[in-house]
Amino acid sequence: MQSHAVKDYNIYAKLGHFQEAVKCLQRALKDKPNDLETFYMLHRLEENVLDSTLKNKITKVISDDGCTKMNLAYGNLLLAKFEQQAGNYEKEFNYLLKGHDYFFQTKSTKFEKELKYWFDILPRIEEIVSLKKTDDNNHHLKPIFIVGFPRCGSTLIEKVIASGAKHIPMGEETGIFNTLIHQGSRTKILEAYQQRNLLQSASDYTFTDKSLENFFYIKFIKEIFPSAKVINCTRDILSSIISILQTNLTELAWAHHLKYIYQFFNLYHQKIEHLKTTFPNFIYDLNYEKFINNPETESKKLMEHCNLPWNKRCLKFYERKDIVSNTASDVQIRKTIHKHSLNKYLPYEPFILKHKEGENSAIIKEF
Repeated sequence: MQSHAVKDYNIYAKLGHFQEAVKCLQRALKDKPNDLETFYMLHRLEENVLDSTLKNKITKVISDDGCTKMNLAYGNLLLAKFEQQAGNYEKEFNYLLKGHDYFFQTKSTKFEKELKYWFDILPRIEEIVSLKKTDDNNHHLKPIFIVGFPRCGSTLIEKVIASGAKHIPMGEETGIFNTLIHQGSRTKILEAYQQRNLLQSASDYTFTDKSLENFFYIKFIKEIFPSAKVINCTRDILSSIISILQTNLTELAWAHHLKYIYQFFNLYHQKIEHLKTTFPNFIYDLNYEKFINNPETESKKLMEHCNLPWNKRCLKFYERKDIVSNTASDVQIRKTIHKHSLNKYLPYEPFILKHKEGENSAIIKEF
């Protein structure tokens, strides 16, 4: 159970109030000085916390016979950060794999059930669910769904879309389709968006939803929102994979083992390619590397596709004080666009490909 200090940290971090967030974590560490998860959260906001004192503490904590699986997980993930700083990328990679393995073990019962959902149920969702017919005409609703494989730049793209001349409500990761689609009710899905205050006349009923898994539901999206836009964010796949491992997407069952990461990428890749054939010109591909190298040109093309006006504020999203972020990119989206993450995979390519699994490797290498 999270302490009050950690709960306060989560609130401040979402709002971008990082100094206050740091104070909350420091308060939490006074109560639990050996809690390595808290140190992991702290290092995201203050890199100077990664010093020899912390490294010695980690080594001591994880060497103890009574060390919890959670501390073993975050201890290894933190040791990976030290190796990254030192440029020891193979050691970093091995610590990441070890840390994720321990993390999976802390939630193994829950995660095993979720893996069945991701890999057995969702690929067949169109066979399992059918939407109840209604007389509703929702052509006036113009949502923009941002889909993709995690760590593809989707948070950046959502902020760009929402920061132009027109006020666009941001749904971030609503999870509405994932939660409600099994009921087969269009009405309940629409009500859920209404309850989140996303259906606004002021925005001409345009809003964003960047629940990346919505690529599973595009057939239903097209039925409920015939005027919707779908933006498929792509990135060099190896860069996405190393970023997933370095970020620790805690609630994604498949994101803690390379075998499942490869498997999920294959699902995503095959589904998107099938949908492009089924619904020609409905899915707009936006490549992260192209966007970072030419942000003005690519953002203008993006906004034109979304039928939204472009202005320079699209690329000054980081100046907004009203942004609330619940994603793993809560720190990055407060900064200007930069090229630091381009070709992120290069130091890790030999280690990632060494762990590739059978036919998965072909798609990953070609993408």
